[in-house]
Formats: sequence, C-alpha cells, structure tokens
Amino acid sequence: MTVFVLDILLLDISNLLSHENIVERRVASLSARILKDGFIKKAIAVDQSSFVVLDGHHRVEAARAIGLRRIPAIILDYSSEKIVVTPHSISKEDVIRATLERRKFPPKTTKHMISLEGHLFHISRIEPDVRLDIRALR
Repeated sequence: MTVFVLDILLLDISNLLSHENIVERRVASLSARILKDGFIKKAIAVDQSSFVVLDGHHRVEAARAIGLRRIPAIILDYSSEKIVVTPHSISKEDVIRATLERRKFPPKTTKHMISLEGHLFHISRIEPDVRLDIRALR
C-alpha cells in the first residue's frame, strides 16, 4: 500500500466549513471523551482550497463545544481524482456548492474515499493519530 506523508497543521476552527449536519448526542459524547482523555486522538481531513471538512465534522463540533480554537488537520487537494465521494449521486461539486450556499446534507450522507493502489478506502485511513493535548489547542 502507498504510504502517505502528510503534514499535520493546527487549523483555526472558525475557518472551517461544514457540508453535513451533526448528531448532537454524538458531539456531546465525543466532547466528554476528549475532556476526560485530555487530548484529541485523530486529525481531521480538510480541502486545501475551500477549507471544507471532508471527514471529522463531529470532532470539529466537539472541539468547538469544549472551547478549543484549533484542531489538528491534514490538508488534501479535493480536486484530485484519488479522492472520491460516495454515494455517487453526490459529486464533489455538489459538496462544495452546498457548503458555500450554507446548505448542509443530513449527518453521514457523504463518505469521502481515497484510491490507493486501485482500491477505495475511507479517507480516515490516512488521517494520522495525533494524541494532541487539548491545552495546546485553546
């Protein structure tokens, strides 16, 4: 399998755009776990051009709920043919357009996949574990 070397950046949460609604129960549970653990476990995935969150909507909202200003993220080129959105009835352009028009899809409507050596994997496969102390994100 191809190994990706990705930079992890700390992004200001206020600059991130969401294309999906979230499940409040999930955000509350995740917020409590982050506070208990004292760290963020995994980076989110964000498009480099639009700052649209591709994966990690609940992590972003949990971080916001507990007062964090920044979140660890990998930056991807959403226009790359290696990134695919499913279901196929929704295009990448639909995702960007909905975001810019402030229309959100229902929770978990889209899945962003990445093509690695001819196989599709969920994009979370390349999101690194970071275990970053939340004190560094306030």
